[in-house]
Amino acid sequence: MQRAYEPDDPDPARRFKMFCEVESERSRNQGCVAFSADGLRWKPSPRNPVTHTRIENTGLVKRGGCYYVNGQNAGLDRAFQKRVLLTLASYDFEHWTDAGVLGFRRDDVPPRPVHLNYQVGPQVHLGAGLWDRGNVILGFYGQWNAPLQSDDRRDMRMDIGLLVSHDGLFYHEPIPDFRIIESREEGWRTVSPQGDPPRLAQGQGVVNLGDKTIKWYSIWGGQGGEGIRAAWWRRDRLGYFHATRTPIEGQTWVDELKPHFISAPIRLPAGGRKVFLNASHLSEHARLAVEILDEQFRPLPGRTAAECEPFRDDSAFRLPVRWRTGDIVKSSQPIRIRVNFDGLRLEDARVYAVYVEALQCGAKP
Repeated sequence: MQRAYEPDDPDPARRFKMFCEVESERSRNQGCVAFSADGLRWKPSPRNPVTHTRIENTGLVKRGGCYYVNGQNAGLDRAFQKRVLLTLASYDFEHWTDAGVLGFRRDDVPPRPVHLNYQVGPQVHLGAGLWDRGNVILGFYGQWNAPLQSDDRRDMRMDIGLLVSHDGLFYHEPIPDFRIIESREEGWRTVSPQGDPPRLAQGQGVVNLGDKTIKWYSIWGGQGGEGIRAAWWRRDRLGYFHATRTPIEGQTWVDELKPHFISAPIRLPAGGRKVFLNASHLSEHARLAVEILDEQFRPLPGRTAAECEPFRDDSAFRLPVRWRTGDIVKSSQPIRIRVNFDGLRLEDARVYAVYVEALQCGAKP
């Protein structure tokens, strides 16, 4: 079940929206929707079920006026022998596409050996719970791992992995099969006290609260571990960029070849925006410099790396980027952000996130 709250919906009775799967004589694992004015009392759509595709959903997001819901292909249709992440789309929350988008899979795709038993091997469980961060969507998905020697679900282990998407349709793993929440965190080294391997189930709940990023999840199956769990990281620090050391001893970097990364094109509003870094491990020997480029990778006057003022903090969630002539970035054309690493220990510096946003009145960077 996934819910959305849209206070600006012109129909007050539809400001709360719900997408869920229903088991009934009329519907089996098909999507159904409901609407509410207060989030407490719900009215099902007369069009239910609103999907012909069978889906066990977890994630819901809205982009460009279009809703995207994802989950696993329930019933394991003939198109896929294993569980995969499937996405459906709608512009009004009641008319959904019959054609599902294959958003992500991790099962035995040829030329790897194919095991037709749908219970075994690596798969995607229940799609991904989504967190829309503006230009990027983060997804927390279930990593179904069952031994090839057994199709007994009690032998299956499940961790939670991390996905990234830029459109709500297609997803990839920054590090394949990386476990961002490991089932062993529950204290089960091999099996639970009841004899079952640890199995985690993700949900949509994730939030930044103060200096922490918190993700909620639960235990799947009767393992004596019922209830809601929470994992946390330092704010927005789920992963990071960092530079490697000079490949040849004694070699020095010229400015153009210093370790760096460059963003995709970004369109700015007429008033411009400020830039902030979430970074750590900075020092006089591990420095960062930010410059603004045009879409063709040419530096903008007044916003070059040479004009970027040094960062004073060695670890902060919102380091304000300032240049000698100011801190507002304005451009009528798309811009790119380049972050350069420099110093004798440039490999120490960590960049977790780059924010492009207006500074609200009274807010502190």
